[in-house]
Amino acid sequence: APFLDLASLLVARRGAPPSAPEASAKPAPRTLPASESEGGKGYAVGLIRIDHLKVEGHHFTNFKSAALYRDRALQFREVEAQVEQGALKMNFAQVYFRKEGGVSLAMTPTLSDIDFEKTLKDFNPREERPFMSGKLLLMGGLNTEGRNFEEFKDHLRGNLAVFLENGTIYRFKTLARIFSLMNIRRLPNLELKGMPYRVISSKLSIRKGVVDLHDTVMIGRDVRMIAEGSVDLANNRLHLEMGVQVFKVADELLQEIPIAGYLLLGEDKMFIASYFDVEGSIDDPFVRFRPLKTIQEATLKILKRILTFPQKPKAFVE
Repeated sequence: APFLDLASLLVARRGAPPSAPEASAKPAPRTLPASESEGGKGYAVGLIRIDHLKVEGHHFTNFKSAALYRDRALQFREVEAQVEQGALKMNFAQVYFRKEGGVSLAMTPTLSDIDFEKTLKDFNPREERPFMSGKLLLMGGLNTEGRNFEEFKDHLRGNLAVFLENGTIYRFKTLARIFSLMNIRRLPNLELKGMPYRVISSKLSIRKGVVDLHDTVMIGRDVRMIAEGSVDLANNRLHLEMGVQVFKVADELLQEIPIAGYLLLGEDKMFIASYFDVEGSIDDPFVRFRPLKTIQEATLKILKRILTFPQKPKAFVE
């Protein structure tokens, strides 16, 4: 097919046009009703080629896959497509049309060289500039179920390996508050110029909309950062333990940081490290210093490991 908008397959069949809602009414989320999944048993198999596939604002080109439909389950094998100047591959994906309405989704995606800024822009077209840019590599397994995006988010579970490189962070309120607590004034203003980074790497485990971060590392020109903890997407909350290294650009920088008791100075005298607890709302988190003696040994080992530049995970090396 030359073009397909997936929404046309998932929305309810329309009868008479609905009456116009009041101006103050909040639009209800699009749902997948039971009538969409009441098809009987059936069987079909074939190859799919779509020049241009649209899925919730995301555009895929040169989509191809083997497909099998049997007993309410639509399976895709050996999926390949181009998206956001990068590539998508999936060994397996399944859409199960539930009798009670909605769908169950499962997939094993691998994304490479994805333009992350453009991807974020597609999620929120009204946003003037997404909070970060970079080239995204991602692989793992995900599954969820529901009738609309909010339900999919609440029921999301799975495991992912994420690797971003050569980008810029434009908005990160947590990091801005950490810089403020450390009284660091020599680093870039995130709101004005952003902060370039070379690598962001993380392992994510997801259950019912809660994302646990493991071995999360950011390497920048002036800053290195580690993070462990959880982000509750459904309730817009987070709880993180973070370590931040700031490279010393002048001897007097030490004099600018008032809480020397919380600092760990490297043997080479080239960096300063501080530790923080971050919790509360994702949009407005509370950040406080954490004494070194309370840091778990596993976190300290991660800190020592990131003193050397992290290599791209083997899974992403062809």
